[in-house]
Formats: sequence, structure tokens, C-alpha cells
Amino acid sequence: MIVEMDVKNPLIAPSKSQKLSAFGGLLRHWRKIRSVSQLELAAQAETSQRYISFLESGRARPSREMIVRLCETLDIPLRERNRLFTAAGFAPAYPEGRLDGPELSAMREGLELLLSYSEPHATIVVDKCWNLVMGNRATLNLFNEFIDMEATWKEIDQDDDKNILRMLFHPKGLRPYISNWEAVASQTLNRARREHMNMGGDPKAEKILEEITEYEGFPKGWVTPDWSDAPPKPVASFELEKQGLKLVFHSLIATFGTPQDVTLQELRVETFLPSNRETADYMKWLSNRGEGEGVLVC
Repeated sequence: MIVEMDVKNPLIAPSKSQKLSAFGGLLRHWRKIRSVSQLELAAQAETSQRYISFLESGRARPSREMIVRLCETLDIPLRERNRLFTAAGFAPAYPEGRLDGPELSAMREGLELLLSYSEPHATIVVDKCWNLVMGNRATLNLFNEFIDMEATWKEIDQDDDKNILRMLFHPKGLRPYISNWEAVASQTLNRARREHMNMGGDPKAEKILEEITEYEGFPKGWVTPDWSDAPPKPVASFELEKQGLKLVFHSLIATFGTPQDVTLQELRVETFLPSNRETADYMKWLSNRGEGEGVLVC
């Protein structure tokens, strides 16, 4: 980000030109993340390369309509779009509601229904930092067959966030019971890093990604991201095994297609679908056993 602050008094509020410089830095940042040249961006946004250059250098002021057009062209996430609007001197364009607040009550109820109707398939909702937001009874019953979820989280998750990456990668979490752990962990880490980059980065998410690389037994070759890997597939195999019990799932991850709220865009829904009859029968048996709550809301 380029902000030409007054070095004699850094507390002075930025001027209009300084805000435009901040906008230009953000625009350049996202253009480079998307690997788009000024000429390509100009053509796709139906403007000129000269104008894009002026925006990035702070010599031109964008309209709200132009910001929307550029954000759509670069597929910039809503949270980062609000930053661009603010940097250009406008009010944020997209709300950021709380899932437990009145503004998103209908969506929360919809998610609760989705999780309930997913039974007996384990389904969870996670946020941009991979913290558990919701989970159905099937999820708790499934993972509690292998570990004590609450006790494990208290031991390995000092932030009390119920973080899925910590639960997956920590040696005291699910990791010892995932028979195809290297394949699952490699693809999960690849996806998490790409999501982190594509969503504009987040300090808390960055902290978690750094933390898991320090866990005992973490492959050294995975510490440095390899962006040459192909993007992860939307469906991945997930195998759990303990004392003769082996369950095999296809993990399916979904996001909201056209969200108009920052919070909703950053949510992901993951469902573990049985990939064989034995696993399907076992999940039905767990469901019929009737333990746990209907839907866990964190």
C-alpha cells in the first residue's frame, strides 16, 4: 500500500491525495495477485490503460461505479472491496453482519436447517480463519469416536476458537487417526493458503498457518508454499481409522455463490459424504444412537 504520510507528524489525517495513493496501492496489489496487466485490466473493465495507470499512481480519482467495475473484474472479495471504497474516500459498500445478530438471522436459521437436514452426514461451517462456526450432531458423534473433541480443543487450542486446522494438524488431534493424512493435510494446507491469499490475508489466519508448520512431525517440505501445485479439487478423500474401525468419506466444500455480506462470503460449508456402504451404515448407526445436540453453534 502506498500512503505518503507526513513524516514530521504522522498523526495528521491523510489528505484526499493520500487516500487516492492508498487506493492505487490496493488496486495494484490485487492486480498483481490476479496476474493481470494494466492493459488487460483496462480492456476487461472497459477503460484505458492510461486511466488505470493514473489510478494506481494517485493522479486520478475513481467513481464508485468504476470501483465496482474494477472489483468485479479482479474478483476482489467483499471485505477488500470495502477497503478500496474507504481508501478512495467513499463509505463501505458491503455490510458485515454478525451470524448471531438480527441482520443475518434468516441465514443463520437456513444454515441450521441445512446442518439438520444433512444428518446422518457430518457437516460443519467454518469462517475465514477455519474456526468452527456450526456443526451438526453427526460431526460431533463422528469425531468423538476417535478423540474427545472438547478435551482435545482445550489442550491444543489456547485461543478457544475450535480451529479445524489445529484439530487436523496437531499430533494430539485427529492426525493419528487419518490413515491418508499426508494426502489430506497437503491438500488442506494448499487450499487454506490459497484461500488466505485470495481473501486478502488476515493476521489471525496468518498466525494459524505459521503455527501448524511448527507442530512436531510437520513435513519440512511443506513449510514454504509451492504455488506451482494445481488448485485443490472441491472433493477430497478423507479416511479415519482406529482399532479396526475404518471410515472413508468424500469431503465436499461449498461457498456462497453471490453473497452481499462480508461475513457470508467468508463462510465455507464442508460435508463428509460416505464413500462406501460400510461407512454409510456406520453413520446411520451413530445417528440412531441419538447422542449429542442437534446443531452446535459456536
